[in-house]
Amino acid sequence: MPSIELVKEVSKITYENEEFVIKKECLYFYSASGYGQAKFNWNAFERKLKVTGTARNHNTMVKLIAMSATDEKDR
Repeated sequence: MPSIELVKEVSKITYENEEFVIKKECLYFYSASGYGQAKFNWNAFERKLKVTGTARNHNTMVKLIAMSATDEKDR
């Protein structure tokens, strides 16, 4: 988990058409022009917040949630 000071520092950074919210153990990122065109990316967040993690897009998260809700015997 990043320090509060780092979160405050990163939260001041803004780019046009990009938004992010940092929660306790999660970061939500949105780029209106698409992730491939974003100025911010996961590597930048890791570097600035001094953390490691993984990134998943919305479609992947929906599939993972659906899979986790499936009964074990259905697999």
